[in-house]
Amino acid sequence: MTFECSSILCGPRSTVYATACCRSGSAAAALAIGGGDGDVTVWSIDGRGTYYCSQILTGHKDRVNAVVFDESTGDIISGSSDNTLHVWSKRGSNGHFVLNYVLEGHDDAILAACISQDGDVLISGSSDTSMRCWLRSAEGAFEHRFTLSGHTSAVNAVAMMEDRFLLLSASADTTVRVWTADEDRCHYVCKQVLEHPCKLLSVSCTTDRGEIIAGGADGKVRVWAESGSADVYEITQTLEGHKGGIYAVAADPAASSQFWTGAGDGWVRVWTRSADSGLYEGSAILEEHPFGVKAMTWNANAELITAAGDRTVHVWRRYDEDEERKEGYEAKQVLNGHDNEVGVVVVREKSGHVLTASTDRTVHVWSRTDEGVYVSSQVLSGHKENVRSMALSSTSNVLVTGSDDSTIRVWCYVEATSSFAFQQVLEGHGEGIWSLVIDEERGDVISGSADSTVRVWSTQRESGRDRGEGVENGVGVYLPAQVLSEHASCVNVARLHPLSGELITGSYDKTLRIWARSKDGSYKCKQVLQGHGGTVLHLCFHPQNGDFVSTSADGCALVWSLLKKKLKKDVYVCQQILSGHKNYVMVASYTPGTADIITASSDRTAKVWSRPSEGAQYACVQT
Repeated sequence: MTFECSSILCGPRSTVYATACCRSGSAAAALAIGGGDGDVTVWSIDGRGTYYCSQILTGHKDRVNAVVFDESTGDIISGSSDNTLHVWSKRGSNGHFVLNYVLEGHDDAILAACISQDGDVLISGSSDTSMRCWLRSAEGAFEHRFTLSGHTSAVNAVAMMEDRFLLLSASADTTVRVWTADEDRCHYVCKQVLEHPCKLLSVSCTTDRGEIIAGGADGKVRVWAESGSADVYEITQTLEGHKGGIYAVAADPAASSQFWTGAGDGWVRVWTRSADSGLYEGSAILEEHPFGVKAMTWNANAELITAAGDRTVHVWRRYDEDEERKEGYEAKQVLNGHDNEVGVVVVREKSGHVLTASTDRTVHVWSRTDEGVYVSSQVLSGHKENVRSMALSSTSNVLVTGSDDSTIRVWCYVEATSSFAFQQVLEGHGEGIWSLVIDEERGDVISGSADSTVRVWSTQRESGRDRGEGVENGVGVYLPAQVLSEHASCVNVARLHPLSGELITGSYDKTLRIWARSKDGSYKCKQVLQGHGGTVLHLCFHPQNGDFVSTSADGCALVWSLLKKKLKKDVYVCQQILSGHKNYVMVASYTPGTADIITASSDRTAKVWSRPSEGAQYACVQT
């Protein structure tokens, strides 16, 4: 029996530091991911077993290091470097999570958390060297009951061994502490201190034999087992093979003789207990992650969830056979300069500049030398949070950038200096800016936000000045012109139809909306397009006939055509569903000349779709 990566979840916009699965098998909130941007991303499972991002929980002021599901209530609990725990509960008819209350008390970052199966005891570990025990009150909320002290450095991991009334804590002080509880779990006492040669990053336990497994910064895994009737743990084995610190350890719930480790080398290793010797041996290596594995957990379907610094989350399922690995591309040049992940890239055709936006809060401008090598020529700073979106005018010198700080910054390209100059900050959105587009004809800026709204910003036409023109030509000040509030969730796609000029928006609410200009210049929703089973991720347009394709987290791409009616208004209808990908369809594009459709997916494949004639159905001709 082997494992193969069956899904790659690419929603997080920053490094993933924590994962948690709902073990009760809930499809509405199956997986929660904590990121370096301070958000908790909630993933649900549709009827076909495909993961899709259903909600983003914002509220933490720093990265989320720990996430747990409270199976008894369905709540999500997140711990952050802002020193707080947030308890998120479902509210309303839509079943969305909202912030219920905040637990405070730690003096430094919360690095770890675990909860008892009955949901009555919550343990948090912190950089302040302490652990706090939170017990559920009669009113249903957690209250701080007592603090566990003893570690002399950060508590990086905590785990419960409930059948033995034990609590485990792993620390940077190079020790694992074993705490024993009374039957009411109202008090814990340190039973034993397990020494380790280096700082510890992770801890877990096997379900059948109660072994303690700890991962160290030295890349080694150590196993402790109870010694006879003395009820004392002794080290039984040291496992080597990883080339980086062990950030995650997870015992296999479906195979008690196996556990898994994730490390800074980007590898996940499977360790299996030998039936003959009773010792663990390396039995498999999963090498999908190019960066360090930060977190690992199991879901209700016995699938392994791994998360890494490459902003991806992998879902691993058991298969009977391995597929042959394929060769990749060789990089011609690596552009180094950002301090964190790059999420947006645009090209300024006029000057040949490449612009990259990053979660390090900056935009880098790259210029191409005569030798064909790109060099960083300018860094645009000013945003206080991740830069999530960017749009560059093709007819003027205007650049707009959108950030998680809820603002849009306007920049203008100055020909004399071949650089961008800051122009203006646009404020009004309540959450991060996920999509931006510039209306080339009118000069308007249109923004889509995690606050579920779309905003239109217009410039005041001044004497001798055109809308949206660059600094050297004069520029009008952008002012809020309209707020579109029809979507029920984050608006992460906004495009203007190249032929009709209509605005098309896509959302986490799984719908697309068509917005038409009225006589007074304002947008009105003309049509709601339904059909996707997950978040809408991308739009592309046919070069001649006005058709467009939308892609989604449901693993499909939909082809939309305009249906002309004699007595009624023209409407868009779904002409075909392009299915076959095993994961998110991230982007799609029409090919020049043939107008074939190419779809690219996080299943690591691209498919080419062709049709024999206009009006015929598309068929996949190549993968």
